[in-house]
Amino acid sequence: MDNLAVEYFHWSGHVKEILMRGNVRAIKDLDMNSIDPQANKAIFCICETLTGTNMDKVRQIVESHNFNRILVYCSVPEYLYNESGEDEGIFAFLAEELERRMGKPMAMAEIIFLPMFHTYIFSDFFITPTFSTFFPLLPTDAKRLNEFYNSQGDKRNIQSLSDITLTLLPPPLQERIKVFAALLDGMFDEMSIAEDCYCVGATSRFVATELANLQSQRSKKKIAKQKASIILVDRTLDVATSVNHTCETLGNKIFGLLPTLPGHHSDVAVEMSCLCAHDSFNAVPGCLAHVDSPIGKTLLQSFLTKRSKESIMEVSRALVSAISDERLPLEISPKAGQITSEKLLNLVKLFKDNSVAYSKYADLLQYAIAVTNATSIEKNKSWEKLLGIEKMLALRLSDTSDRSEAMSILKDLVELNVKKLKRGISVEDILLLILFSCSLVGEEFCLKYSELESLVFKVAFADENPHESIQLFGEDVSIESFKSYMKTFHNNVLGLSEARSQLRQFRDLLKVGGQQNLNYQSINKQILNAIFDPKKVELIDVENKSSGLRDFIKSGFSLFMNVSKPRPNDHPLLFLFVIGGITCDELKSLNELVTSQYPNIKVIIGSTRLLKPDDICIQILKEDNLFI
Repeated sequence: MDNLAVEYFHWSGHVKEILMRGNVRAIKDLDMNSIDPQANKAIFCICETLTGTNMDKVRQIVESHNFNRILVYCSVPEYLYNESGEDEGIFAFLAEELERRMGKPMAMAEIIFLPMFHTYIFSDFFITPTFSTFFPLLPTDAKRLNEFYNSQGDKRNIQSLSDITLTLLPPPLQERIKVFAALLDGMFDEMSIAEDCYCVGATSRFVATELANLQSQRSKKKIAKQKASIILVDRTLDVATSVNHTCETLGNKIFGLLPTLPGHHSDVAVEMSCLCAHDSFNAVPGCLAHVDSPIGKTLLQSFLTKRSKESIMEVSRALVSAISDERLPLEISPKAGQITSEKLLNLVKLFKDNSVAYSKYADLLQYAIAVTNATSIEKNKSWEKLLGIEKMLALRLSDTSDRSEAMSILKDLVELNVKKLKRGISVEDILLLILFSCSLVGEEFCLKYSELESLVFKVAFADENPHESIQLFGEDVSIESFKSYMKTFHNNVLGLSEARSQLRQFRDLLKVGGQQNLNYQSINKQILNAIFDPKKVELIDVENKSSGLRDFIKSGFSLFMNVSKPRPNDHPLLFLFVIGGITCDELKSLNELVTSQYPNIKVIIGSTRLLKPDDICIQILKEDNLFI
């Protein structure tokens, strides 16, 4: 498997079907060479086009081993290859090539399309693990694209993202968007749904346009059992919601504070050594993806949609029940309202050295240990400190008419914290606070490079060993390379500040007027409120990309008659998909909004990944989302 397939099967659990179908004895990474030399059959799972580097790896593995039967699962539909100019039947063509490379008269190779795309975390929320790194473009990418064309002798004049069509994007990004749209369309096909496509944001516009234009749309509307609307939204329109340090859900703390599971994007590594016979033993990490476990599904949904105290109570009750069933020596049950991470850990340790009980409740124990790790006092200090700064920043910005002073206010708050705590704040923390401020204020945000340099360098190189505060940049960062990162960050922050400049209805996240809380409303919440508004306010910033002839005539008649334009809530089912990721607290907020205020409409939320604040910082600082 390639890395994307590994993450997909990690969350979906469908790998069991492949294991049973192929009598598989071992699973290997596509980059590994430790394949059994006696194996005569192989199954490959590829989540990119078969013209990419992963197919080259397949060829190398086939040539260096003694296979006589090969099966390749590919997540890119065959018609997309044909559309891009390839010969008809590319799957059959490549299968014949693999048969020749095996060099045996009876060798057989087959390539099959397998939609490795989405997986439901619970009934109203799904992620697309194979597109975890799919992130929206920034306004500054328009300038970069224009400079690229000019360097090729093409004198285009691309001023903003609204000037860009899909065909102007670099081919690899075009390919990613087309594959994403095709797989999203396939997901709706499985559900027998004909979807109307809406979008907010430039990258969402590319996807929605491609989705609406797929050939299958015409026939699907005739045979589909139900209709639904999908609204695609760019994460870059509201970064403040994804980098803040609120902790209403336990999931936000767990995903934010625990290290990411190696090779993954939406799961965490749970340190399991507390259950080992020897404390020094380096145990394989646990995780939160237990798709076949009823208690695992229940607890994960709780972590994502309920308040922290409720989730901790659920974990405690489940542990006590397991201890009682196994007749382990439980002395004192934790009382309601007095459950601490230490008490939970003591309950967990009752399973130590008991392999039978451990194997029976391994899923529950991984969730419990994740809670104890994320709620320990030491790990929460930094989180609470940053949340305090964010609250103060939002409060002061909502009370001032001059929001261009955001950077000055932030600088004062950071320097006050550094002085009070004698450091206690990292470069990464400062960058996250800058992203938070920038996204809150929007195009009024003003950041001079000299301000960024003085604020960040003061913390980064304040002592002899700066690496503790600049881990985001790697171990061997020099002052020169650090400055290069800062220039990229500065440029992208200025682009981020313009992300909502084309919007009119959802342009402002901040509310005027001081209250003792975070005075802003996420863009996704604003979008849902506008859609379900009883007054049916015009959705100025929500573009409809599915308008056919009927809708065109309907809109034309609306000039002379009282005929309403198509709206996302015209159908009883609505999908809200965030390109670029979503946080647990944001998911909880949207879930509560829908269930409390709009119970008659079924809303399913989807996103490319589960986010923690650091993820956004990396995407904006280190990743190139245009020339991928």
